[in-house]
Amino acid sequence: MVKDGNVTKERIFVLRPLTHKQLAQMYGVSWLTFQNWIKRVENEVGKKTGHFYHVPQVRKSFSSLECQS
Repeated sequence: MVKDGNVTKERIFVLRPLTHKQLAQMYGVSWLTFQNWIKRVENEVGKKTGHFYHVPQVRKSFSSLECQS
C-alpha cells in the first residue's frame, strides 16, 4: 500500500518469472546481498533456469526468505 496524502492506494503485484536483479530490487538490497541470501535457501527454492526464477521458485523464495528474517 502507498499513502498519498489522505488516500491509500494499493499496488497490484503480478507474480511472474523474475531475475536475480529484479528480486534484489524488490527486497531493496544489492545483487550481492541477495545472492548470499538465496544461497542459504537454494535447496528449497531450486536453481534458476537461465536468467530467471520461475513462478513457483519466486513464491518459495518469498516464503523462505521471509522466514529467515
